[in-house]
Amino acid sequence: MNKYIIIFFLIASALNINAQEIKNEYIITLKRGQTERFMKQMKATQRSTSSRILSKDLNIVEVTTFSESDKYFEEELDDNPLVQGWGYNMTTHKRAIPDDEYFDQQISLQLIEAAEAWDITKGGNDIYDREIVIAVLDDGFDFSHPELEDRIYFNTQEIPDNGIDDDANGYVDDYVGWNGQEQDDSHPFTDNHGIAVAGIIGAKTDNESGVSGINWNIKIMPISGIGQVSDVIASYQYVLDARRLYNESNGTKGAYVVATNYSAGINNAFPTTPSLISWCDMYDAMGEQGVLSAGATTNANTNVDEEGDIPTTCDSPYLISVTNVDTDDTKVSNAGFGAENIDIGAPGRGTFALGEDSGYDQSFGGTSAATPHVAGTIALLYSAPCKSIADMAFTNPGQAALDIRDAIFAGVDPNTTLEGITSTGGRLNIYNSLEKLQLVCDELQLPSIKGPLEIVKIAQNRSTNIEISYITPDETEYNMLITDRMGRTIRHESFVPPTTGRKVMNIDVSDLAVGIYFITIYNDNNINTQKLFLNQE
Repeated sequence: MNKYIIIFFLIASALNINAQEIKNEYIITLKRGQTERFMKQMKATQRSTSSRILSKDLNIVEVTTFSESDKYFEEELDDNPLVQGWGYNMTTHKRAIPDDEYFDQQISLQLIEAAEAWDITKGGNDIYDREIVIAVLDDGFDFSHPELEDRIYFNTQEIPDNGIDDDANGYVDDYVGWNGQEQDDSHPFTDNHGIAVAGIIGAKTDNESGVSGINWNIKIMPISGIGQVSDVIASYQYVLDARRLYNESNGTKGAYVVATNYSAGINNAFPTTPSLISWCDMYDAMGEQGVLSAGATTNANTNVDEEGDIPTTCDSPYLISVTNVDTDDTKVSNAGFGAENIDIGAPGRGTFALGEDSGYDQSFGGTSAATPHVAGTIALLYSAPCKSIADMAFTNPGQAALDIRDAIFAGVDPNTTLEGITSTGGRLNIYNSLEKLQLVCDELQLPSIKGPLEIVKIAQNRSTNIEISYITPDETEYNMLITDRMGRTIRHESFVPPTTGRKVMNIDVSDLAVGIYFITIYNDNNINTQKLFLNQE
């Protein structure tokens, strides 16, 4: 029996099926030189509604019949001496993979499963078409960069440079964000820091060039001129005023700011002085209006619980404190940590970002790069097709922000290099967070990811359980087979993949000895096998 299973696997492994079957459309491979003859047969028998040659070189044709699974037509194909083989046509499931030139080099987006999340939402607006905004507190903005085209927030209630507070928000000529030091909306270019951060959050995406942003469409409110604690507080006040005005005017004024990003701070400091306490208090004030903030921890191997750090030791439920992991998904040594005060890890080192002179920076990193991955995720979750969150953003904006935060925390990928030194013990995962958001969004039922059959990951959880993550092209019946090195069947069972949520199987392996095993998922048309090194942890 095992011999036949192995033979079947070898045959089936040649198949790569990406879609669901269309059972009245047939793709037929003909013997060499028989294409024209077969097409004449189809025309003469009038068994099909249409037929066309797909490949002259490979003798492949497509035939569409009047009814699905026409058994008489299929029997004729089986008996036809011109036919080498046939199968049903299939619909492909388009994945939200952007065509940006450097997307394949953006390892950070692969780590946090951005592409999987983009199948659900690409960012920009909520279900009521309200324009989502992220405030970026930084320096070095360059609005001429082509990747930021149409991504900058403009206060259309304000007439630029007329010396009048047209929208009565307390700020004169704040047409393009705010500069706290200059008290206007000027943003002189100093370096590429601000543009790199902005690009991670929302670089122009799917435009055949450059990099991809976490949000395919988002508005970024630039806030610059920040060199002192006072500047930080004043900048946060500007954000608070913008969101409060938006809430109170039912969206006719102000801005729908859902997140702030500040990739700077003060090393070895706790909020014990009035000025630093005030800084921390701003997070609560903004949070009550619906604004979550992402704060970068120090770029030093410091336990901030003991040594301090601002802002990441601020005790506010509306602040997410972020540390840095590299492209190998390992915490970077020169990045802060703390089981009480650092919440989450996110990709930082090795981030492919925007750079000066309309160019790119392939070595942007540090917690400065990690933090906007979190801020961008906040905005992306607000754009999910979730009426509950969209309604709550006005009726109870503080709670909406906390629900988004909780989904991000609950959705982390467990990471051994972050375990015990961050409050969540994990690294950001956008798709997981969307799944967790379903707890408050009954209407948000994430469809299971479809694609060519693949065992994506086999994780051993202690010595008694393995978790198999997989993708299938459909939700028909499959088989799961475990064999040992000798090809002997250890376990064999059938299952139907779920239509919603992540495709994961948990298998009890407490009865198996340490060693090498093979995990196979298959059906009549699909197969994938992965090796498992079972050990005792």
